[in-house]
Amino acid sequence: MEVYKAVFDGVLRIHPTDAEADSALTENLREGVTDDLVPVCSMGDPDTLYATAYRFDGDIPGGVVMVRGDEDAERFAVVAETNLAFAETAAHFSRVVSEVRYGVDIFEDKTGC
Repeated sequence: MEVYKAVFDGVLRIHPTDAEADSALTENLREGVTDDLVPVCSMGDPDTLYATAYRFDGDIPGGVVMVRGDEDAERFAVVAETNLAFAETAAHFSRVVSEVRYGVDIFEDKTGC
């Protein structure tokens, strides 16, 4: 799974994680391990594309937004180290998965599927 880092400095910026500076969290995410994460909410459609927002267990700020596709295929995860970056990341991917669902609905209406 691809893992990215979210930074909010007035604008949400999503960068690839540095392979040399991999943390245990990044390695766990690449392997699909989410043991230390608490699910907060899920957005989108499990049949097309959806995002799940996770908080870190305990009083640690930030969280992870994991984007998955059909049949729970993990696409990528975005790690946010601050609460503001986490909120902005969750909001961003909420819009993305909603627009994907909307596009699928339009396509289905036009083709009669």
